[in-house]
Amino acid sequence: MSRFRSRTTAELALVAALAVAAPAPAALPWSSPYRDGELVRFTGTVAGPDGTAIADLDVELEVSTRGRLDWRTLSRVTGERRTVAARTNARGEYALDWEWVSGYRQFEVVAFVPVRGPGGETRQELARVDVSSRVRQGSPVLAVLTVQSAKFVTALREFVAAISTDDERRVYAEAGRPDSVDRRAGPGGTESAWWYFSLGRVYRFLDGRLAEVQRFEPVRSPETGGSGG
Repeated sequence: MSRFRSRTTAELALVAALAVAAPAPAALPWSSPYRDGELVRFTGTVAGPDGTAIADLDVELEVSTRGRLDWRTLSRVTGERRTVAARTNARGEYALDWEWVSGYRQFEVVAFVPVRGPGGETRQELARVDVSSRVRQGSPVLAVLTVQSAKFVTALREFVAAISTDDERRVYAEAGRPDSVDRRAGPGGTESAWWYFSLGRVYRFLDGRLAEVQRFEPVRSPETGGSGG
């Protein structure tokens, strides 16, 4: 009997020693430091590749649940998606607050600019950062976005700001941003041509007044990187 008890005691001592020496189990991939309803702040800056801040730019937090496989239909079910929007200040800074809801695991911050086209207004994405792994590290969540096509934003804003006549406003409202713009100052005034390659049209203005609309076979729009000037 004493031999059995001694062996049991030794075994228990060994198990205890191994438990102390063993590393702590890793945290679950989606163990959350937040409670439902708690506000999580997402903040950062938006700038061009040279570091110049981009002001008054739309920034959106896209939050979604993971998609899943429906075994009954063997099809992929898209996860739910929610968004929170903000705009950058004069220093290119933004801040977004998300009210925590369990089950949402994908977090991406997106910078975009609205662009008017023939079919109406759409948004052109400029930069995107996945911050899903940073969310678990606590609030605030920092996300710095770099807009490689900052020149496109500048050209678009300059074009829209230069619209000054009723004819220009009407054409812009109907057809949106041109694929290319040609301007030339001459003795008779300033001539400009707005090219819409996909529509097969060029609108020609003289001092802002619509002078002529020429039509041609629609072609695929070349990669111009935005309106020229």
